[in-house]
Amino acid sequence: MDILEKLREEHDQVKQLLEQMVEDDDPTRRKTLFKEFRTALVKHAGAEEKAVYDRLIRAGGEEPEMLGTEGYIEHGVADDLIARLGRARNKGDVKWSAGIKVLKEIIEHHIEEEESDIFKTARRNFKAPERERMDEEFEKLKAKVRV
Repeated sequence: MDILEKLREEHDQVKQLLEQMVEDDDPTRRKTLFKEFRTALVKHAGAEEKAVYDRLIRAGGEEPEMLGTEGYIEHGVADDLIARLGRARNKGDVKWSAGIKVLKEIIEHHIEEEESDIFKTARRNFKAPERERMDEEFEKLKAKVRV
C-alpha cells in the first residue's frame, strides 16, 4: 500500500474519535475514547515522523525540509495538549471539553495541511515503489512505538 493512502485512512480514524469525544458528554465513555485515540495517534505520529518527515527533511530543498520540520513541531504541540488532557481526572468538566475541542481543531488543521502540502511534496520526491517501502517501514515502526 502507498504510505499516503495509509496515512489518510488513519487520519480519518483519528478525526472520528475526536468527533466522538467532542459530542459525547459521558466522562466514562470519553475516558475510553481518549485512551483509544491516544494510542492510535501516538503510534501513528511516532512512525510518521521517522518514515515520512525524516525522509522529507533529507530529500533536499527548502520546501521538503520546512514541511518535515513543521510536522514535527505540530506533533509536539498536540503531544503537550494530549498529555494535559490525559492527566485530567474529570473528563466531563468544562475545561476538559474545551481542551478536547481545541485539540480537535489543531489536529484537523494539521491533517488538512499534511494531506495537501506534505502529500504533494512526497509524491513529487518519492515514486510509488518508494512510498510502498515507506508504508512497510511505517508499519514496523508503529509496532515499536510505546504509548
